[in-house]
Amino acid sequence: MLSIIGIIVAVIVMMLLYYYDFQPFFAGVIATAVLALFNGLPLIQTLCVDMVSGGVNVLGMIFSMTLPGAVLAQVYNESGAATAMAVTISGWFEKISGTSFKGRLHGALLTIEAIGAVLLLGGMNGFVVLFATYPIVLSLLKKLDLPRRYVVALTMGVTCWCNIVPGSPQMYNALVVNFVNSAGGKTTSTGALVPGLVSAAFMAVASYVYFYIVLSRDHAKGLVYVAGKNDPSEEAMDNPPNFFLSLLPLILVFVLYNAFQMDLGAACTLAFLLALVLFRKNFKGAKGMMDCVNRGVEFVSVTLIIVIAIAGFGSVLSSTSGFSAITNALLSATGNNPLVALAIAVVVLVGIQGNGNGGLQIAVPVLAPIFLKMGVDGQAIHRVSSIAATTLDSLPTNQGIITLLAMVGMKQRDTYGPVFVSTVVITSIATVICVMLCSMIY
Repeated sequence: MLSIIGIIVAVIVMMLLYYYDFQPFFAGVIATAVLALFNGLPLIQTLCVDMVSGGVNVLGMIFSMTLPGAVLAQVYNESGAATAMAVTISGWFEKISGTSFKGRLHGALLTIEAIGAVLLLGGMNGFVVLFATYPIVLSLLKKLDLPRRYVVALTMGVTCWCNIVPGSPQMYNALVVNFVNSAGGKTTSTGALVPGLVSAAFMAVASYVYFYIVLSRDHAKGLVYVAGKNDPSEEAMDNPPNFFLSLLPLILVFVLYNAFQMDLGAACTLAFLLALVLFRKNFKGAKGMMDCVNRGVEFVSVTLIIVIAIAGFGSVLSSTSGFSAITNALLSATGNNPLVALAIAVVVLVGIQGNGNGGLQIAVPVLAPIFLKMGVDGQAIHRVSSIAATTLDSLPTNQGIITLLAMVGMKQRDTYGPVFVSTVVITSIATVICVMLCSMIY
């Protein structure tokens, strides 16, 4: 019982520290120390050996995927390729949808959906994509004269499905492939294809319909856009990259990763090298290109250090008697359907972390071997885990939300309602759909 209490206290401590903007790495260290004290573990050994080794093991799995993806995103941001693609796609939809408010609203939602899909399915780091797309979302809200409070929800919610759709090169999909296969299971990037496609389609359609309804309602109420001090500049680019050339590196990632089963890190590396060549005119010579790559590496370095703390905390947590008790309780409470137990475990652990990847790093390495021994198909474990990780990853303590709010100069209480519906409610329903389909098929 004391171990379970320790887990609860450690989680609360971590979430409070995150909420009050404490440095995430040290938040992980402090939470791990709380775990050690409640479980009678040697403090120095736990922090300096167990936590570090657990974090480094996970880091080894994700390093080659994360670093090239961050550099690829940096190249697209600094070259102007991401913005140029947004302008082109937006122009297409405006011509199709017409000039009425409803038509322009459809065009705006389709633009956000398309841009997010192109960037995320093209291998860009999901965290980086948030900051590449939020200026576009603000610009569209301003053109439609709709409330600015929807910027976070639209930036995150409309494209949630891109993280988990079969074949996605995002961490939610790729990370679980490594964990399941390492545990002796068998799955690929497109594992559990039908349940994955149906669940992703539900998320895409449901979020689209939700935003269309609430934005139309606010327009009818006369609610308007109020400019903020941190609104992005809308200066035109002198020489934006060609739209179709901008697509090539992203198509390369998707094809190499799915059609040829190439390592995601290798695919993203080839893509950012190709992007540097294609967009070379948009950099100030070789030095400008190297500076861009260096900034991408600097950005991801901070993220990887945080990963060590989160994964290390998860490694220590999973070794405690309290975690075993919680896992056994979940297994016994869900009867003969282990996929329900798996989904609940991932949802709970993601909520504990306030981070989808962090929850996966704790849950899947521990639970996958258990369910594989029970005869559960590796593909089902893969798809249920990846979709369940999208449920509580966007609690108010999520680092992406906190950072994005700071950049746009808004507060949680003014923006979180639509975030909750689009990234918690809709994704939770999609998880139920996936569990049902996987239970019938596998």
